[in-house]
Formats: sequence, structure tokens, C-alpha cells
Amino acid sequence: MINSFLFKNPSIPKSIHIFLVLMALTSFSIAQTPQYYNYNTSGTSSNSFPFNIAAGKKVQLLYLPGDFNQPAPAPVGRITSIYFRISDTYPLGPWTYTDLTIKMGQTEITSFTSGEFYTGTLDTVYYKASISLSGTAGQWMIIPLDTSYVYDPEKSLIIDIGQCGVSGATGFSMSFTTLSGSRRNWSIGGCPFAYSNQNSATYHLGLDICPVPSAPVNITPPENQHICGGTTTILSASGTGNLSWYSDSTGGYFVGSGTDFITPALLKDTVFYAQDSACGFPSKRTAIAVTVNPAYSFVENFTICGGDTLNWQGQDYTAEGIYVANYTSITGCDSIYTLNLTVNPVYSIVENHSVCAMDIYSWQGEEYTEAGTYFKNYTSISGCDSNYTLNLTFNPLYSYSEDHSICEGETYSWQGYDYTTAGEYMASYVTVTGCDSIYTLNLTVNPSYSFAEDQYICEGESYNWQGTDYTTGGTYSARFTSINGCDSIYNLNLTVNSVDVSITANDTVITANAIGAAYQWLSCDDAFAPLSGETMQSYTPVENGHYAVMVTQGSCSDTSDCIPISKSGIDFFSAEGMTIYPNPVSDELIIEIKGNQKKMVFEILNSTGQMVYKGNILQKTAVNTSKFTSGIYLVKIESGKNFVFKKIIKD
Repeated sequence: MINSFLFKNPSIPKSIHIFLVLMALTSFSIAQTPQYYNYNTSGTSSNSFPFNIAAGKKVQLLYLPGDFNQPAPAPVGRITSIYFRISDTYPLGPWTYTDLTIKMGQTEITSFTSGEFYTGTLDTVYYKASISLSGTAGQWMIIPLDTSYVYDPEKSLIIDIGQCGVSGATGFSMSFTTLSGSRRNWSIGGCPFAYSNQNSATYHLGLDICPVPSAPVNITPPENQHICGGTTTILSASGTGNLSWYSDSTGGYFVGSGTDFITPALLKDTVFYAQDSACGFPSKRTAIAVTVNPAYSFVENFTICGGDTLNWQGQDYTAEGIYVANYTSITGCDSIYTLNLTVNPVYSIVENHSVCAMDIYSWQGEEYTEAGTYFKNYTSISGCDSNYTLNLTFNPLYSYSEDHSICEGETYSWQGYDYTTAGEYMASYVTVTGCDSIYTLNLTVNPSYSFAEDQYICEGESYNWQGTDYTTGGTYSARFTSINGCDSIYNLNLTVNSVDVSITANDTVITANAIGAAYQWLSCDDAFAPLSGETMQSYTPVENGHYAVMVTQGSCSDTSDCIPISKSGIDFFSAEGMTIYPNPVSDELIIEIKGNQKKMVFEILNSTGQMVYKGNILQKTAVNTSKFTSGIYLVKIESGKNFVFKKIIKD
């Protein structure tokens, strides 16, 4: 896996990027000498820890200040790669390691504490869950770090290396030299690691370090450091990393980046500071001064009258404007002279004014009541002529009158307003010439008429009103137009009174349900003949037959359905499932007996008991009633010796 740090840190030179990528692609087997190292020999001896132990192993290595002194002392910087010197007789791998981890830390100690691992702060700089490593005998094996580590050569460096297993590993690949003090700790076995022992073996180790960069070099052309006021310039510097530009030697404002920096327009001597940066380390800043020579600017304001001439800088001017004369100062900068020339006019002012008839117009201290052309001559504040001319016009006044009428309840829209009441209204406007234009409206409101009457009829009757017959209750209207074109509205409130003709049978006693009415019992079998003296609410028949009652409530009378009476009491022919519709009927009457299985005879009788229609029915039949006269009818349906009577109304 290629170290992501390589691509995220632009301070690392491109050559180092290329080198580290190649190293990653070859599993760290390229024979290359590190920038800084302690020994480049096979050393006192060689050891198998930690890379040649199949079950896994951890070691901690201690390097003192000054250990990395070949080919020159290691500087302050960021460690980007570490190298292990492979024994001359034991090459390494290639083998695949599990959970290979490298940690780094710095401390003031010069020897490990006896009997334990170092427990100070360590930063993880490299981790691979699975990685293949190989090293050629007698050469360096490089491992590029995942994360660079800031190195101070004045402190001791601790490198903690551990791996949790490597199949087939064997041999003694790590070269070392025995020095004084405790320089190496190691574990008993693999993961998890437990302290085992320590000795003075110092591994032969190398480092690649990205150092703190030097201060940038000023490469600005001299002419770019001497400019005229109000202009910009380009400052240039060279370095090994990323250049930044600042306003002060320390701190200050960041003003730009890159080798070349374009200044803002400068008005005074200014110093800018270039700073290099590599591997996260800033260099000292290089001061680059800019000398700003003054550019001169002079402005002169002159005024003349129209037709006059001004001589300025050897030239004659007659027109108003801004004029510029450019010269070069002894320092090579501009000396700019500017003339703002104002030409005051010789005024000739013509005024056209109009006023309304009968008005007085005041102009130039005089009052005028007649149309005409008038003149006044003055000298302006600038000493030039001012001639005034007045063309005066008198405009007429206008007046209009309109007569209109509407009906009561209507609205008349006039001049943007709505009017509903009679009266005189006025609207005043100003004409295009600014004079009055007065409109007058004389509005007349003619009356609208409304009449209402209440009428009552009995159910089955009709009421003729305004040429139309009405049989149902409701409110009816008739609209007419009066002689002045307004509405005359007539309203009829018609009430249709109905009579309660329901009856109740109890054994041989039949009772009308209507309360407080007049009663007359009738014999249905005798053409509805009145039964003499039978005018009470209840009636007890003395012989078999069909009976009904005529009930009178107020001015309305109606007759109930007929009910059959036998000696053994009330003999009902069941009307369950029987429907007669529509009721009232106009052109066709439907008689329906649901579930009936026996053909029956039915008759339709008029109010005098006369049969007007006879027919048969099983379950459903239709009767054409279009030629029946309006009134009350009885439908008589026979079932053996029993009858059912149903009342209908013909419209």
C-alpha cells in the first residue's frame, strides 16, 4: 500500500515522492542507502528479532543523540522512512507479516529502565494488517511510514516494532553493534506482547528526514524593487518547498503564495517577507523591500463664459471639460497636471407657461392677466448674460352636467364611484392644461314594488294565481316591469292543509286517530254512504262490511281507507308488501304486491263510488291514469272475501 502521507504533504519534494512510490511497489526490497544512519556494516552480530520469528515478536530500540551521524549528523525534520541493515549472510524473506506496527517516541533517557517495556508516549507511524517484506543480504530494507514523525536530534529516539505472525520466517537478518547501556527490549512471544528481557544490542538503522528549509533567496529584478507611487510590482523568491508571502517578519498577514508575488498598488515604501515551508516546517523569512517614488498630481479649476478662451499649458481651450498634461519627474515617475474647465453659459431662457382663465400669473416680479410674450434681461452670478423670455397662454375652464335614473336597489357607477340614492353629485378634475373640469350628476331613483299574499287550500285542491294552478305548498313569485322599467314583484305563500285520516282497529271498534275534528262514518259497500248519526271519533259496526271515516279539520275534509269488518271481529286482508305509487299520480299508476302468488282482482273507484277501472294483478301492474279527472280515488283489491282499499290522489 502506498503511503497516503506522500500524496497529502506538498512540502515533500517531487523526487522523494517518486522514490517512496517505487519503494512501496517493490515491497521495500530496493537496495538504497538512507539519508542518515548509524552503521552500514554487518556489525558485531545479527539477530532474528522481530522479523524472523514466525510466532510474532516485539522489540523496542533506543537511539541516543548523535547516533545518526553518517554521512552527516541528522538534522531537525520529519522522519518519512526507516531502514534496516540486513545481515551479510541472512537475507530477509520475502515473508508476509500480520499486524506489523511501528511506533516512535522521543525522550531524555539514555538507557531503558530495567525489567519493563518503555511506557512513555509513542505515536503509531506505520500499520499494515498484512504486508510482504523482503531484504537483500548486505543491503538496506526501507519501510516508508504511513505518518511522518517530527525528529529532534537533541533527544533520544525510541522505535517500537511488533508483528503478530509470519509464516515460514527464519534466520538472523538484523545487523547490530553491541554498545553500553540497555538499548533493546523484547517480548516473550507474539501478540499480545509481554516483556521478556533487554540488552545493549543497537540495530543498524537508517532514516530519511525532510529537514527544516532555509530562508528563501530574493531573486527579484532590481527594477521591480523601485516603483512609482500608485503602481504594483512583482517580487520573486526561490526555495525548496512551498513559498508564502507575509506583511511582517513574524506573524503579520498572509498576502500571497508562490515564487512570484504581485503586490497591491503601493503609495509608500513597503517591505514584504518571503517564507519557505517543507514537511510542515516554516523557514526564516526573507525581507524584500520596495522603494516607492512619488508620482505628482496637480489639479487646477478655471471658469469662463461661453465664447471666451482659456490658455493653459500652452494650449487654448473654449469648451468645458477635463484636460490633462503629463510630464516625467527626475525619478522617472509621472507629474500629472489636470485642468477642470467650467464654461458658464450665456443664458437665453425661454419659458412657456399657461394659466387658467381668470387667474393671475406672476413672473420676474410682475403680474400678468393677458396672453402674450414678455422679456427680462439679467447678469448671472458668474458674470455672464441671462436673457429670459415668457410665452404666456390662458386656458379655458370646463363644466358638464348629466341626468340619469335607476331603479330602487340598483347601483349607478359614475366617475369611479357607486351611487344608490337620488341626489346631485359632483366630480372635479384637472384638465391636461391644469384647469378645472367639473362634472355634475343628477340621479333619480325610481321605486320597485313588492307584494305578498298568504293563501290556504286543502290537500287535493288547486289554487289559481297569476294565471297558474298550484296544488302543493310553497312560495311562488311573479315578476312584472313597471312603467318606469323597474320591478313589480308579487309573492304567493301557499299552504296546503292535510287531514289525519289514519284509523285504529281494536276488535270490532274502529277509531279515527285525529283529535278535535268532526267525524262522519261511511259504508264503503254502499258507495261511501254516510251512516246516520255515526259522528263520534269511534264506531262499532253492527254488521259485516267495509267502513271508512270522513274527517273534517278546519275547512278541509278527507276520507280514510276502508277497513273490513266480520262477525268475528276485524278481518284484515294483509297489505304487507303492497305498494301503490306515485301518489299523487299524473299519467301512470304502479300497483305492486311483492311475494304474491295468487292472481287478484282490483278496481279503481271515484269519489262517488263509481268504478272507473278494473283489472287483475299477480305481483305488479301499471294503470294509465292520464285521462282520469283530478280528485280522490280508491283502489280496491279483492282477495277471496276480503278487500283492501287504498286512497290515491290524481293531479
